[in-house]
Amino acid sequence: MTDELMDLRTKGASPRMTALKEVTEQHGVTHMAAICAICKTQFSKVMPKFGYDMESILSVHQLVSNAIILKGQDGAEDEDVKEASVTN
Repeated sequence: MTDELMDLRTKGASPRMTALKEVTEQHGVTHMAAICAICKTQFSKVMPKFGYDMESILSVHQLVSNAIILKGQDGAEDEDVKEASVTN
């Protein structure tokens, strides 16, 4: 992942960056999800060459962890608890 290989990395990323550009224009997509840390690292380096911020790529793990709401978190009330307090 050295900078000497940047041309090769940019060529390898080109098909995916073309697809990202299409969905950005057609559907307003703002980020790309990477399945692994190596992919995320690789794309974060080449994304600026295609006009995207380095932060425009997220890992699938980040997306899932951001979507999880655990019971007992501030602002997240369990519906059963809320319902039980209303009926009692």
